[in-house]
Amino acid sequence: MIRQLIFSTLLLCLGTLCAAEDAYAQTVQYFPQLADGGGYVTTWYFTGLGSGSVVTLELFQANGTPLTLATNRGTANIFTFSVDAAGELSIRSQGLPFAVQVGWARVTSSQPIGATEVFQFLFGGQVISQAGVLASDPTAIATLLVSVDGGRGRNTGFALANLALTSNPVTFTLYNQTGTPVATTTRVLAPQTQTAQFVPELPGFASFTSFEGTLGISALSRFSVVGLVLDGLELSTLPTLPGRIQGRTSNTVTVLGVADIYLAGMPAGFTFV
Repeated sequence: MIRQLIFSTLLLCLGTLCAAEDAYAQTVQYFPQLADGGGYVTTWYFTGLGSGSVVTLELFQANGTPLTLATNRGTANIFTFSVDAAGELSIRSQGLPFAVQVGWARVTSSQPIGATEVFQFLFGGQVISQAGVLASDPTAIATLLVSVDGGRGRNTGFALANLALTSNPVTFTLYNQTGTPVATTTRVLAPQTQTAQFVPELPGFASFTSFEGTLGISALSRFSVVGLVLDGLELSTLPTLPGRIQGRTSNTVTVLGVADIYLAGMPAGFTFV
């Protein structure tokens, strides 16, 4: 009887561990920019990484409301499908609207998958420019490279999506090549909204039409961001670099047992919702 009880307890524990493992296997990935219409199309590619997965692709307008797109897999703002263990599947927008629609996307999968997004600009059915980008990890601090040359038609921009369910003050600081701050501004983004603009379009940044340096971004809640470079008609993406963390000497910090480890390394005032 005792042996049977021990065996049943072991099975219960193993079942609990497996359930916990399955719960943590779910992943969420973010793409802070999508474009459709006016010559632009966006394609998402999903790849199985060893186990089958149920995948949900959710599309949002810049104002945070659902974005309905016509795609090669139907017209909707939410797409749910299965990806085989070593399989691949893609969804491509149709580029039907005359005016460009922009927004952002969230990908949720029951198991870890590979996800890639490709922007294309078409003219007369021919690809003029395209750029691929991996999902952008949520963060509250980030650094982007900046290269602007108005005379040559080169400009650097960014697309940033506020992932929080609350308003999020986002501060942008421009640094020159010596690391000196030369401009700063703060924008408050409403819940789950997105902004996409060139660096000189930020308030107080208009004079930087010939500039090379970096853009520091910090916020009180997590966001997803990607850098964009437009050189003539050629569009490319830039990787998101880690945010600058002010150097400090060693100190002692008392952490309560109820403290949330999710807040470690975040800026002062950062909240997790």
